[in-house]
Parts: sequence; structure tokens; C-alpha cells
Amino acid sequence: MQIQALGIVTESSTQRLGMNDALLPYRGKTLVERIINDASKDRTLVVHGCNQLQKTIPSIKHKLVRGTLQNNSDQSESSYALHCVYDLLQYAKKNEHEWIGVIQCCNLLKSEDLCTALEECSNEKVDSKIYYFTGEKKYPLLGVYHIDMISKIEVVLKSHESCLQTFVNNQSSVEVSLPAKWEGLCSFNSMAEYSAVCNYAQKFYSM
Repeated sequence: MQIQALGIVTESSTQRLGMNDALLPYRGKTLVERIINDASKDRTLVVHGCNQLQKTIPSIKHKLVRGTLQNNSDQSESSYALHCVYDLLQYAKKNEHEWIGVIQCCNLLKSEDLCTALEECSNEKVDSKIYYFTGEKKYPLLGVYHIDMISKIEVVLKSHESCLQTFVNNQSSVEVSLPAKWEGLCSFNSMAEYSAVCNYAQKFYSM
């Protein structure tokens, strides 16, 4: 499997930190810019974003995909995540990509490291249409999806049971073990947690 396109999820149904995670600063760049800059030039980059991003970071205008649930605050976090994956898969199909990687902004991992690890794992594991990272938590928004999942997601959305993790659990998905050393770079739900992740990242990337 080759990850031909990388979809960056820049928003959620709630703003837990009081602002869009993608716009948090880290070493002079926003988190979304960091992901874009780190990705291989061989991958097509697409940002699942909103107007706020375009105004704040004009350079990503050409990468923006308009989501089916943009600016809809009535959706739960998990429901919103499934719609994001669906939108990105639709983009991949339209642009003739079989696979699309999905990465959320609330982490300080290097996007290219994630993509490479997922590609290597897919060459070793049984045939699957979904590969995603798991550690202390499950991270379905750190994974890769095949366009065959579009029709399956549509069935789930019509049934109004739209939790991404539940959907992934019901497929023949492969859980990829997140390296323990990466765990401290993943996921934050408050500014205090983000500060701790930044401190860890400073030590981690200086090793």
C-alpha cells in the first residue's frame, strides 16, 4: 500500500482549547503548517478546513476541502470525525487515489514518520482497507483508509450511527502499535496538556 494523499483534519465539533487546534503555535509555525511542511513532496496534501484557516494561513487556500459538516457545532466529536474521513475519501476517489492518510492536528508527531510506519505495516499484515494507530488510546484519525470504505460509511451515516471508532471496530481494520516514545506527542485536551506535549517534544526531537 502506498499513501498517495494525506488528509489533514484541522477542526472538530468542539474547540476544547478555546481555539482551533490547527492554529496553535509551535516553533514559529501553526500545527497545520508543521504537518504540511513535514510531509513528503510526493504526497498530495489536502486540508479538511474552514474559512478561518484560509484567512489565517492564505497559503493553504489551494489545499482546502469543504467538508459536509463544516461549521456544524451540533455534531458529536466522533460523528464529526467520521464525516471528515468520508469527505477525504471522496476527495481521494475524485482524484484517483486508492488510499488516503488521515492525520488530526492535535499532536506533535511528524506526519512523514506516521505515513512511513503505516506503509511498512501494511506490507507485513493481512490485507485490510483500514490501518490506524493505537497506544494508550485508539487514534482512528491517525491512520490510512481505502476508497472502498466510502460505500460502507454511507450505510452507517444513513443509519444515524456515526461514531468513527465504532465504524472502524466493525471493519477488518488493522491496529498498528504506536511506538511508546511517540505516546507523549499525541493528543491534548487543554492548554496545560499542550504545554506538557510541547515540553516533551523539545526533549524528544533533541535526542
